Amino acid sequence: PPSPSMFVRAAVAHTRTCACHTHSVQRYYTTTATRHRRMRQHLNPLAGMLATLKPTPEDLAWSTVFKDSRATEYHLDLGSGSGKYLAQVAKNRPDTNWIGVELKEGLVKDANEQFGPEVPNFSMVWANLLHPQTLDLLFKSLPDGEPSSVSILHPDPNFKVRHKKRDVITARLLDTLAYHLDPGTYVYTQTDVLAMDEDIHALFQRHACFDRMKEVDLDQPLLGVPTDRERYVLEDGEAVYRRCYRRTFDLV
Repeated sequence: PPSPSMFVRAAVAHTRTCACHTHSVQRYYTTTATRHRRMRQHLNPLAGMLATLKPTPEDLAWSTVFKDSRATEYHLDLGSGSGKYLAQVAKNRPDTNWIGVELKEGLVKDANEQFGPEVPNFSMVWANLLHPQTLDLLFKSLPDGEPSSVSILHPDPNFKVRHKKRDVITARLLDTLAYHLDPGTYVYTQTDVLAMDEDIHALFQRHACFDRMKEVDLDQPLLGVPTDRERYVLEDGEAVYRRCYRRTFDLV
């Protein structure tokens, strides 16, 4: 029969294993909690009902949405996340109506409920930017048919080749912007992924209707207020890549 010392040794080994496992689990959750704020929650804009999601006429009834705003200009922010930073921008710059477009329905509802009543020149629209009609509907809904400026800040990076079709900034998007925007209109882009910044810049460089604006201060938040993602990245000591382009020549 096994000796008592064997049971003692087995008990000690089990205790050590449990302690090691507990430490490993604690370290995992501590690390996960620390990194959670930097994680991106991706949705597939090409799947299910999201693939058919475009703005409704009620979403674009600006005379109703901005009935208490005295602003006459419009800015489109494509992919606004929680909309918190855009609402602060709207507070700081009441001369412009700030429209955010976001794929995540919950973020849009929360932003409109939280900020809409106190910021009359701010609104979020639930829509899929990859839907072929979304941008056309947005542009045509504006009183002058075009915004005074456009921003695309921290679009989701799609690292896998098979997911590249989900990219927001594409040659097709630039064609749409070039068609709708007046010469002189600024387009702001920003990301914390260097490879993505290089890809975006290459797209703009190849397009005949956009020039890079080097005179704009790129050391500060492009709209005067950092986005949530921008703040987290800078707090971690990492880089943010900001660029500004201007719509140049008329299409032939």
